[in-house]
Amino acid sequence: MIMKGVDFRCDDFTTKHDGKHILFSGCSITYGTGLLESEIWSTILFNKIKADEKVSGYFNLGMPGTSTIDIVINI
Repeated sequence: MIMKGVDFRCDDFTTKHDGKHILFSGCSITYGTGLLESEIWSTILFNKIKADEKVSGYFNLGMPGTSTIDIVINI
């Protein structure tokens, strides 16, 4: 997904949801720098959650090089 020049590694955002909203945010670890999307901790956790729960998508706002303030603002 691309938003305002930022490349998020997740599903496109939507305003219509049919299930729980699962949102991850963080720094390069959450973004998954150097990893395949299937290796990112948030993707692994999301897949475990969706096995038992109805969810509307995978939303990962992780960005490399962000501070705690940036993470909160981004959410």
